[in-house]
Amino acid sequence: MRHAFFAAVAACALAAGPAYAQRSPPDPSHPIAESSVGIAAQLDALGAEWDRIGFSPPSKPGQYRVYGRDGHVTDGPGYNLMVSHIRSAAIDSRQGREPEALAKIARVRRLLGPASQE
Repeated sequence: MRHAFFAAVAACALAAGPAYAQRSPPDPSHPIAESSVGIAAQLDALGAEWDRIGFSPPSKPGQYRVYGRDGHVTDGPGYNLMVSHIRSAAIDSRQGREPEALAKIARVRRLLGPASQE
């Protein structure tokens, strides 16, 4: 299920790249690394990290501990916040809001902890 979610997010983000490019000319103030395709690659990498950690969805929204692999621990609200940021970053990417998408991806990486920064 998680693989399908991130595959769908990545596909939507990649599809947004050409559509966004057709709506307006390239903006020279935005580096190529921050393009929708770059964001899609970052979402893919984040999805791979998420799958590697293997958090199980909390059984209750306020669950005290949600455990993942390699010592990763969060709580129910933290898990839900990360999932929300990932989904929102994909939507922002599709709609051409690159800085917002990058900020949400960075927020999730901070919440995941040092292992996701490698």
